[in-house]
Amino acid sequence: EWSGMAEGDYFALDSPEGSYRAPGDVRLANPWSRDAVEGDVMLTPDRGRLEMVMVSAMDETSLRIEGRSVRTDHFKVLRNTTNRYYEIWLDEAGTPVQFALVTPNNTITFTLTG
Repeated sequence: EWSGMAEGDYFALDSPEGSYRAPGDVRLANPWSRDAVEGDVMLTPDRGRLEMVMVSAMDETSLRIEGRSVRTDHFKVLRNTTNRYYEIWLDEAGTPVQFALVTPNNTITFTLTG
C-alpha cells in the first residue's frame, strides 16, 4: 500500500519501496497525458518509485491513423533507472495520439482511434 500528499513545495510519497520526497510538480507516468513530456521527475504507479527522466523532442512526423494522416510532434522520455523508455506522439492540439513502451525485449505500441 502506498500514499502521497503535497507538503509545501514537495510531494511526500510512502510506498513499499520506501519513503520519498519529490518536487511539487512530479507527474504520474501516464503517456496518455500531455504532462508526460514535461518535467524531470516521474512517479511510476506500478512500482511506487520516483524516476528521474529526460525528455527529448525527436521530430515532427505524420502518422496514419484510421486512414487519415495526423501531423504529430514526436518525443522520447528516457528513464534513467531502467533501460526502458517511452515514445509519445502529440497531435496539433497537444493530445497524445500514440505512445510506445520500448524495452530491450520488445516494443508495445498503443494508438488512439475513434
